[in-house]
Amino acid sequence: MEVDLSFLNSKRVYKELGKIQDIKNHVELKEKKGVYIITSEKQNFIYPKGKSQVIYIGKSDNLYRRLKAHNANAEYADDYKNDEEKIKNHFVYGVYNYISEFGGEVFYISTHGLQTSKNLEAEILDEFYSKYFALPVGNSAFSFK
Repeated sequence: MEVDLSFLNSKRVYKELGKIQDIKNHVELKEKKGVYIITSEKQNFIYPKGKSQVIYIGKSDNLYRRLKAHNANAEYADDYKNDEEKIKNHFVYGVYNYISEFGGEVFYISTHGLQTSKNLEAEILDEFYSKYFALPVGNSAFSFK
């Protein structure tokens, strides 16, 4: 399924990393700060103004470390989803359940110049919200500038 990132400002340059499970192959991201977009490999989510495969939009000053943590948490969710006893006694954030269930393709946008990852995330969340009238299913709040 082709991922639609048309909500992004047309001047934004993004790169595809592939599956979140393959993050260990991208150590070059240790030196990068920016915003990452995690999308579903097989599901379009329904929003008030359309459908999108975007699960989560996040930021980091070390994309490698943050995406590695997301992958570990998604694997944790995957281990627990078929065990009712574990589910009753452990909390897993919704974003990781979405990644576990629907897969996770990752795209990223690097910051430029003096731009902070926090400001870039706020801009991209605004762009998503402007198109779909909602935040991605895995995001619980806007980024505050």
